[in-house]
Amino acid sequence: MKIKERSMHNQNDLINIVVEDFDHDAKLLSNLDQLYINYHVAANLEMVLSKIQLKQLIELLGDQAFDAAIIKALDTIYQRHQIILAGRDFKLDLTTDPAIMAILNTSPDSFFDGDATLNDKKILSKLESFMANNTKIIDLGGQSTRPGYEEITPELEIKRTVPYIKMIKRAFPEAIISVDSYKPAVIKAVLDAGADIINDINGFEDNQAKLDLVAEYHPALIAMYNNRISKWSVAEIQSFFTNRKQVFEQIGLTDQNWVIDPGVGFLDQNDQNTDVELIRTLRGLSEMNIPTLIAISRKSMFKRLFGIDASENIWSTLVAELMMVHMGGQIIRVHDYKETNLMLKMRKQLEFPKVAD
Repeated sequence: MKIKERSMHNQNDLINIVVEDFDHDAKLLSNLDQLYINYHVAANLEMVLSKIQLKQLIELLGDQAFDAAIIKALDTIYQRHQIILAGRDFKLDLTTDPAIMAILNTSPDSFFDGDATLNDKKILSKLESFMANNTKIIDLGGQSTRPGYEEITPELEIKRTVPYIKMIKRAFPEAIISVDSYKPAVIKAVLDAGADIINDINGFEDNQAKLDLVAEYHPALIAMYNNRISKWSVAEIQSFFTNRKQVFEQIGLTDQNWVIDPGVGFLDQNDQNTDVELIRTLRGLSEMNIPTLIAISRKSMFKRLFGIDASENIWSTLVAELMMVHMGGQIIRVHDYKETNLMLKMRKQLEFPKVAD
């Protein structure tokens, strides 16, 4: 038997595998049935399965001492579809399990959870809750970027971020810290303080100084498509991220060192597209095999598009996040980290009972 992969377009999580000259191996077919894998048998065996089903199949065949060549061929296909995010001091495998990125705003005017009375005790309590609810990345922000925001000085933003980076690293050294900033001075300061990821709402498109810092420090990046400032249109978003890939490669980054963010909620007021179009781009963007970000938590688009006040309910955010996971998203940036953790646990148990925790 010979195994090969047949390419599929816009199918994100699904993989089409053909076993040529199939000898109707009953054990293999039994495993496919056990994992609810769709397949068709003729001269060849053809199956369509998800990444997690492929991972389970490899594990089952290994436990059963199945043909080593078959297992190796399947594993080669699986590795080709792996999604990894790696920084200087961390590595996350996002292939089958989306990661929670919990938002920690230290700006008192953030649109959803700004807190003018924030103090060290509150921060530590929140951090403990983050870690207890399977948070993988903490996204720290000292500058609000809600619609109509007022820009603050780099000095004030540094004051709102650097002390908390140091606090997080002391209390939770295993925590991966992302800092949400677009200012070179702030980026340098937070990298010096130990930040692992720089999350730039301008996609590193607007200032060469930021790229110079990336080349020097080599952090992981999140590059957002910001329709408000970008020279690229929504129709060109795939080209925009292809360009980002080329730029990042020139300064020493690989596909495992950065994250794609389609920029939901950042459309220019005069743009004729809607955030729904931006969400739909995720299907095509995920085919780049680069980690992708879901960042729609509690955003005003729910009110604008669907008449739902997301600030007063959570279900709209959770439903949209789950749909975007199925469209190819791997990192979920959220305010409601407890509920998101529960949603992901339910997804895992209901869709993939064999691997339920």
